[in-house]
Amino acid sequence: MAWLTGWKYRKSHVINYAAGAGTLYQKQITVHYGEGDDDDDDVYLNSHCRTDFGDVRFTGDDGKTELDYWIQSKVDEDYTIIWVKVSDDLSENNATIYVYYGNAEATYPFGDDQDEMDNTFLFADHFYGSSLNSSKWNEYTVNASVSVADSEVRLTCNNSTSARAHVNSKVTYPVPVAVESRARWISRSSSKGIEWISMCTNQNDNTVTRMTKAWRGDFSIAYFRYSSGNDSSFKLANWIKKADADYHRATIKRTGTRDILHLDDLTAEGAYPTAIDRYIDICSYYTLCDMAVDWIAVRKFVDPEPSHGSWGSETQKLIAPGSIASLMEALDLV
Repeated sequence: MAWLTGWKYRKSHVINYAAGAGTLYQKQITVHYGEGDDDDDDVYLNSHCRTDFGDVRFTGDDGKTELDYWIQSKVDEDYTIIWVKVSDDLSENNATIYVYYGNAEATYPFGDDQDEMDNTFLFADHFYGSSLNSSKWNEYTVNASVSVADSEVRLTCNNSTSARAHVNSKVTYPVPVAVESRARWISRSSSKGIEWISMCTNQNDNTVTRMTKAWRGDFSIAYFRYSSGNDSSFKLANWIKKADADYHRATIKRTGTRDILHLDDLTAEGAYPTAIDRYIDICSYYTLCDMAVDWIAVRKFVDPEPSHGSWGSETQKLIAPGSIASLMEALDLV
């Protein structure tokens, strides 16, 4: 089997199939710098990669065709969370991919980090630059403003009960689908709440069908909202304290028969059979309710999802300079 030129180490990994998953499915993998037992989505590289993980690469089962991926976050010499786009069809058969590492000359990203997001996901934005990307988003504000700074989009509402700000995707996405994001409070009124991430049927109205809500009082709860004034009965209580301005992970998963919400390590779900294409919406509204989104991405989703299978043992490639094996590698014969 071919070996990725220039890399010393690799491990194989099986992604288990799931009905309807198809090709180009995004899977999350946590790559650890040090030693440990590989399991599920965790793999350990035994200190053989760069401390900044700049040499980590993924290929398909041929060992040489590189897969698109995006580094969500990392702590140098500790771990990194990576989304990998698996090219094989996962609808009926398991797929084998390889993680390569051990190349001092390699760096990440290959180009711009936004390019890597765009290549990996159906839709993504890390909000680089100083303004909203008008090819991806529509902006709608009433007594409010939208700005982009420090790689996040910020929605600021003025002192008005009618204030609201929306940033909506230019296109809609059908079910099943998942929306991944990282967001934070900037400030919030003690008696009002704001949307964070939702999927809506109308780009300019804050009263239409939505999925996610953070709401009211000295503590926050998160729940699904399906129509104006008609909230679901299931919710996550005591989620974010009023004074909390840290980033939090929010994920929306739509199956076509039920919706699933993940907020940090909390989960809620409920039946929602309407399979309407939806816009991706970032929203802040009401008096003095301000929020920001660091990044957002739309990915493929089936329920249940393809699961992580076994990991192979670490394999090292040793080739002496000028050897016959080195020539064969250059000719892609190994």
